[in-house]
Order: sequence, then C-alpha cells, then structure tokens
Amino acid sequence: QRRAKTATSRAFWMPTVALQAKVSNVFSRSGAGSEGFQPPPSIPLSFPSAQDLNWNVGVQLALPLFTGLNRIAENEQARVELDRLALERDAAQLAISQRIRSAMHVAGASHAGIEQARTAAEAARKNLELVTDAYRSGAVSIITLIDAQNSALISEQAAANAVYDFMLDLMNVERAVGQFHFFRTEPERQAYFNRLVEFYRKAGIRS
Repeated sequence: QRRAKTATSRAFWMPTVALQAKVSNVFSRSGAGSEGFQPPPSIPLSFPSAQDLNWNVGVQLALPLFTGLNRIAENEQARVELDRLALERDAAQLAISQRIRSAMHVAGASHAGIEQARTAAEAARKNLELVTDAYRSGAVSIITLIDAQNSALISEQAAANAVYDFMLDLMNVERAVGQFHFFRTEPERQAYFNRLVEFYRKAGIRS
C-alpha cells in the first residue's frame, strides 16, 4: 500500500505519453481503375500513382492539467488506506502482545501452584504417617485413619494435576508466541526457558 501511495504521488506530476504507429501495404492491384486516373495524351498533366506502402507515426503528450483534482483524490485515498492498514497492524501487534503476556502470567501462576501442591502433598503424607502410628497405638479411630489416607491421596493427585496444568499453560504460551520448544535445539530450548524465568522474576512470580 505504501508503494501504491508513492506511485499515486508521482503520477500527479507525470504527464501521459502515447505513441501510435500505423502501416498499410497493398500487395496486389487489379481491375478497372486500379492504376489510378491518367489524363489523355493530349493533356500535358500527370497524376502520381498510389503508393503501395503507407505508414505514419504519432506521439501524444497529455499533461495532468484537468485531471489534477482526480489525482489529488486518489493520492488522498491511498494515504487514508495506508493509515488504516497501519492502525490494523498496530492493533494486531497489541492483541498478540496481550495474548502472550496473558498466557505467560497464567503459566507463571500454574508453575507456582506446582510448588504449593507438592508442599501440601508432603504435609498430607507426614500427617498420614502420624495418624497411622496413632491408630496402631489405639489413639485414633479407623475413621480418622481413612480421612488421613483420603487427604494424602487427594493431595498427591493435586500435585500431579498441577504439573499437567502447567504443561498445558506452557503450550498455550508457545502457541501464542508461535514457536514450540519441542522443535528447538537444546541451546535454543535452554535460552527460551531462561527468558521465561527472567520474565517471571520481573513479574514477581516465583519459579
């Protein structure tokens, strides 16, 4: 579109040049009158005979004196279209940037949730050990032991789901960026995760 605007601006000052050429050739003449009119011998006049080959060349030059307003309008239209496309490009860049940042914040939160889920699972396991010892000594009932076992199992599942959720959120980040670390080399993969950790650090998210 920028090239179109430049071309329109140049066309405002450039004249229009047209070249015309025509060639005609008679290959054969026959029949009455084909030799042209010739006066009687008593009349001392002669007429030139028709030429078999005829040609002409013409050049037409048109200056944009009366089409100036139309070209001004075309130039303005090209400028408006260029501005519109620039706004669309900026809007697309902003939308992509917001999508990437949103996906990275979600992934950062789910990554922090992994540590929290693992801490909760570890606490549930220790609690189960204590409750199991207490049950063996007769200090607690079977109901308390079953509750501790259920809590430990749920905490273990939550820790596993936290890792799974983070992997999904990380894939959403890569989809927003348009690159997938599975197709990168090891140095490229490490550099990508270093940038990700640095982003989380600046955002105040523990990694």
